[in-house]
Amino acid sequence: MYESKQIPVSLDRIRSLFPDGEWHGMSADNFIGVADDSRKVVKGGIFVAIAGFDTDGHLYLDNACRAGAALIVVSRKIFNELKHTSCGIESSPRLEIDDTRKAASILAAEFYANPTKEIAIHGITGTKGKTTTVHLVGEILYSAGKKPAMMGTLGVEFGSEKIKTSLTTPGPIEFNAIVRSLVESGATDVVCEVSAHAGALKRTSDVRFETVTYMNLSRDHGDHFPNAEYLDAKLEIARDAVLINPDVFGIGNARDPHTQSFLQPIEQTRRFTFSSWEEGEDTSKIQSDLKAIISGRSLKGIHLTIETSGWSRVISLPLIGRFNAQNAAAAASIATVIGIDPDVISSGLENTRPNGSRIFQTR
Repeated sequence: MYESKQIPVSLDRIRSLFPDGEWHGMSADNFIGVADDSRKVVKGGIFVAIAGFDTDGHLYLDNACRAGAALIVVSRKIFNELKHTSCGIESSPRLEIDDTRKAASILAAEFYANPTKEIAIHGITGTKGKTTTVHLVGEILYSAGKKPAMMGTLGVEFGSEKIKTSLTTPGPIEFNAIVRSLVESGATDVVCEVSAHAGALKRTSDVRFETVTYMNLSRDHGDHFPNAEYLDAKLEIARDAVLINPDVFGIGNARDPHTQSFLQPIEQTRRFTFSSWEEGEDTSKIQSDLKAIISGRSLKGIHLTIETSGWSRVISLPLIGRFNAQNAAAAASIATVIGIDPDVISSGLENTRPNGSRIFQTR
């Protein structure tokens, strides 16, 4: 797993992807790969210079040129502010555009032959509960006879394999490489955490999501964003998703005040909400399509009644804590909108491993 290769892409195809770009000094007819790290540039490839939180790829254009980049993709604004360098980058073949982060996402999908169009991708965002919910969805999909892969804080898990990734949500080139490898390995679904950074930095802006789920928003840990930008980074995930797949399902926590904003870009008939409650609470004060009601507790977990307009099931979830009722509700909602049978949903949730360590044997 994770050894897929990039495919060559023609200059004509690259031009068609960036109709508003400014092209300078082109000579190559084909490109053999793309990188956003100058240390990974190959001769005849493309280097995309991205201004990040910690460094700026435009500072490494010299290195990319020396490594044999056949094209550098740069920000119009930043490039115009650069001084002359020893590599003579002003005479190097280049594409000047407004948003190189977006460009990296577009090019990554192209050089890996759009792998997210060949597999069902389920993205989960929110401050709390992403990792657990990813594994809950994985359990349900496994119970449904599918071959799920999971991606997030713990890396990538598929079958008996586990590999570490550089970030909770990898950059677009690494993300597409992983998904292409998973497609080639026989995975049917990828359930992935999508961080606020991923939304802000457009790491998944060209991913074709089947579902996008919003859990909650809080500021329990440090981030690079002010509050408004942190929220907008979450909302950007749904806005991008619907541009790539107009039929994407949007799922949100009805008890969070930002859910309606997250779901707003999604087609009305493709929206679904969930909520979780303690038994005895007034569940009529917040409307949702699916409710998970805690009906009991033990040292081994919590007992839940999961209700929708079409079905109701009582399950024993082997996880403790009220917050896991919310996670189970989110996972059950994802499974419901993609048509998984309620009995299979129940079985998947009850088979959850408390430490998230189940190995999904590929069939």
